[in-house]
Amino acid sequence: MPSRTMMRAAALALGWSLVMAASAPAWAQEGDAYQEMLRLSAEAQEQYDAGQLGEAADTYREAYAAYPQPILLKNEMIARYLLEECERSVELAQGFEASGEATAEDELDIAAVYADCSLVLAEASLEAGELEAAREQLKLGEAHWDASLAVEGEALFERLGKAQAERDAEDEAQSAAASAAIEAPPRVGGPPVGGWALTAGGVVGLVGASAWYLSSRGKFEELQEVAADGRDRARYEELSASVSTARWGVPTLYALSGVATVGGILWVVMQSGDEAPALTVMPEVGAQSAGARLRLRF
Repeated sequence: MPSRTMMRAAALALGWSLVMAASAPAWAQEGDAYQEMLRLSAEAQEQYDAGQLGEAADTYREAYAAYPQPILLKNEMIARYLLEECERSVELAQGFEASGEATAEDELDIAAVYADCSLVLAEASLEAGELEAAREQLKLGEAHWDASLAVEGEALFERLGKAQAERDAEDEAQSAAASAAIEAPPRVGGPPVGGWALTAGGVVGLVGASAWYLSSRGKFEELQEVAADGRDRARYEELSASVSTARWGVPTLYALSGVATVGGILWVVMQSGDEAPALTVMPEVGAQSAGARLRLRF
């Protein structure tokens, strides 16, 4: 990756020199944090010179944490870039640029990171299907590409356009299918098995509602006992919530199950061929009531 750009070999040493130059007058005036930053910076420089890029990058981060000198962001940026850690390198470049202390020469290094890493990150985002991220990454580096990188960038833009078109087509197809399902609700009047299935479902619901009612009655009686005892607060709240739910849940289930049962029976009875009446069952649940609405079209 680094071979794509014209990153200057002296950039990291220059960054260290700037820290040293700025530190000399203040050495006696600053506290332990500043001196710790200088010590860690020197250690990072040695690691970088020895080719230990990962160790150097981590040490530069420690130095910045000890005392935040913006030039240390640039030094770590270059080490991360040479390690091909593009995501972190771009973050550091943006942080250093935002500090307002980047010189014209520093801006060249920042531009090199943006130019190269924008392509690396955009390609990875495309492979992962993250189209919006790929678009933002290409925009970040576009202004910094040279002629050769621009060719790669345009190829990625083309891939992005095709992927977006395919996604838009899929979304449109799904939307059309959903609209068709809403606009054409199933009509009662098909095979009799539909009516029997609706009737069976209603009966099962009625049985379930009855079982729920009996269970809630038992819990209501236990609730009264716990309330009278006044010692088990947790059990009281548990029973209270269960009984409260049953107060609206049981009538609702009874109503919907009853409507389903009646609707299923009507479906079976009224079906007499292709011209059978159309029956629509529309559940209606409000804040204070529950039920359903039947619509029969002859």
